[in-house]
Amino acid sequence: MSRTEPPSAPGWRQGVTLIALAAVPTMAIAALVAVLPTFFEHFRGAPHGELLVPMILTVPSLCVALFAAPLGALADRWGRQVPQTGSHMAPREELLTAAATNLRPRTPSAAEG
Repeated sequence: MSRTEPPSAPGWRQGVTLIALAAVPTMAIAALVAVLPTFFEHFRGAPHGELLVPMILTVPSLCVALFAAPLGALADRWGRQVPQTGSHMAPREELLTAAATNLRPRTPSAAEG
């Protein structure tokens, strides 16, 4: 019969890892703020560009605010597996939809002849 040792208390490495991971979303938004003028320049001619470009910063934070509590409740009720699986599947569906839209056969316009 083998004896197992009790788990050790978290050390400084776990603390540094958690702090670094908590800083990642803030750093991502800070990086986007730095290139926002470039996005405005690039999408100057796009319809509603002056409205849509700032949404690059707003929408991720809005999604966290809207979905954190319901997904936390799901995780409390059924464990982490259910919300994790759903969060992994949603972006794939969106990518498949975008790919299918872009892969449609293109019809030549009258200007192309």
